[in-house]
Amino acid sequence: MARRDPELARLERGRVASAQWRPGKLEFRSMATRQTTLLPEMELQAWAQTLLPPARETLQRLQQRALSSTPAQLELAVQEHLQAVKAAQRRNEFIDLERAQALAESAHKLIQALDTLTPQARIVAAAAVLYFVTPNDAEDDLGSSVGFDDDGEVLDSALTHLGL
Repeated sequence: MARRDPELARLERGRVASAQWRPGKLEFRSMATRQTTLLPEMELQAWAQTLLPPARETLQRLQQRALSSTPAQLELAVQEHLQAVKAAQRRNEFIDLERAQALAESAHKLIQALDTLTPQARIVAAAAVLYFVTPNDAEDDLGSSVGFDDDGEVLDSALTHLGL
């Protein structure tokens, strides 16, 4: 079970004077004017609520990997996924390789921004990349002509959410 921040517990008990949303994080100002930032996991859940339920469920499963993935690991995963897509496209002409390559560019954009993002924004970016490289997410990437539609929605949503 995740360790709870005592300030968040106090906020939950109603000692919140105000809350302010900024891209990538939600800040609360307590009665004592001390700021507390949402945990990264909470930011991921808040962002995932803007997506369709199958995508939300997959993102929930990817949460721990998103917290621990490095940019190098994510880059390698994108390269390996593109290789798998190319191999699958040789067997199934309906797999949209061009769409996969365009989505890989979006994933690279998120990866390149990782080091500049807050922990709250970083988990959203990493989870979106991991969603793209997961072949059996809401729609099977390698078994359907529309397999990358859900990936596109997730990546586009992440880029918009993070202001990239």
